[in-house]
Amino acid sequence: MNFSLTPKLEQFVRDRVESGDYNNASEVAREAIRLLKRVEERRALKLERLRAAIRDGLAAANSLETAYIGVTGATYFDEHGDCPKPASVAVVRDAEFVPADVQLGGN
Repeated sequence: MNFSLTPKLEQFVRDRVESGDYNNASEVAREAIRLLKRVEERRALKLERLRAAIRDGLAAANSLETAYIGVTGATYFDEHGDCPKPASVAVVRDAEFVPADVQLGGN
């Protein structure tokens, strides 16, 4: 496998080898890849936990008493996971609702 580095990264690798912490550029690259792998694994775990927290939070909004109160009123989910209210779509500009006729190019 071959790869190219920017001049700054190439100098960084040389500096790490010259410091004596690594015997050669391959060791620096392997260590960098190990660290990247660890970062990616932690990121994936964090994302998994975040998704679980969102899922659990939404599941907890299962009645009017535990509903999320937003601009369209109370939002919660029934035993089937359905939201028992009509969906609302709106455009807001400068903290004001934009009427449908204006959105569609009317007055």
